[in-house]
Amino acid sequence: MLRRKPSQGRLISALSGEAADPPPIWLMRQAGRYLPEYREVRAKAGSFLDLCLNPVLAAEVTLQPLRRFDLDAAIVFSDILTVPYALGQKVEFVEGEGPKLEPVRSAKELAKLDRLKADAKFAPVYETLARVVPELPDGVPVIGFCGAPWTVATYMVEGAGSKDQAQARLCLSRSRLFPEPHRSSGRDVHRLSARPGEGRRPRAANLRQLGRRAPRRRVCPLVRIADSRHRSWGQGIGSRRADHRISTRMRPIS
Repeated sequence: MLRRKPSQGRLISALSGEAADPPPIWLMRQAGRYLPEYREVRAKAGSFLDLCLNPVLAAEVTLQPLRRFDLDAAIVFSDILTVPYALGQKVEFVEGEGPKLEPVRSAKELAKLDRLKADAKFAPVYETLARVVPELPDGVPVIGFCGAPWTVATYMVEGAGSKDQAQARLCLSRSRLFPEPHRSSGRDVHRLSARPGEGRRPRAANLRQLGRRAPRRRVCPLVRIADSRHRSWGQGIGSRRADHRISTRMRPIS
């Protein structure tokens, strides 16, 4: 049984401007290979993507760190590349190499992505949250997360991690796949990538559709956006262009 905490909790109190002593603690990669119980579940799941999309196992590894440590938040176990997966792009995680995707570099390839079915493919993530929230101590929120539009778009265009993002920057410079923000079509990778930011904060109705009673408290009061523009990935874009075409796409999910 997880330890009970006051209903407000240190993290929410600190973010509300209240003094917190000791300060709240949560960790990047909070659930991971440093935990032997995680490695056991990981081996049982098969692939990394299978683990992300198995609600029972994903909920278990989300809760494991809180059983060991006095942490002030749970971080839902998932991956930013569930976004292209949900849109119909082929995604796999290769041992020793990392994620591999079937690149999207043309309007024809982009048109094959199916936004209408994305919610259905996100159902395992919603169910993971539905399983995690009732198990949390009072005052311990769930931190959701999603990839920033440029971060996810880069993976989708490059087909893997890339040091220079040459193909993605080429598409950006030629306005292929990345039209101006004010255009009405909205069929660009940025908008597709931004949409599931909503999915990390599912409404109660999403949870009821899973056949279980939705938790009364807000599911993900906090959302972390993984934005690679602030690391090496964005250095070759140019701040003016980044602000105009990329930062604009952040507003719907920030």
